[in-house]
Amino acid sequence: MFLSFRKPFYLSSNFLIIMTRPKKSQPQETNSPFKRLRLTAKLSQEHLAREIGVAVSTIRRWEKGQAEPTMTVAQMKAFCKAVNQKFEELPNSLLPSTLSDRQEYNGTANKISLN
Repeated sequence: MFLSFRKPFYLSSNFLIIMTRPKKSQPQETNSPFKRLRLTAKLSQEHLAREIGVAVSTIRRWEKGQAEPTMTVAQMKAFCKAVNQKFEELPNSLLPSTLSDRQEYNGTANKISLN
């Protein structure tokens, strides 16, 4: 007998395990501050990627913690505008990790209104 499934599944001994994705209506908890900001702003990954000029796959990697968010000053400005946050209000995990980069961002943030 041939069975056809639309969802991924695994056969284990005499059991059939069907893998399901959480429904969109179910709130998904996340530890990613980047994702929290995006969801709070009600932006899709695609829309945010367009706003800050990166690939959607980059947004996914940042949200999954597979890569550290790195942005140019212009991208950071666009990100702050898109998620409606001031640079100073962003979580530390989204800020540049080196002192010189932080000083560059802070100097730019003081000179340019991010909102």
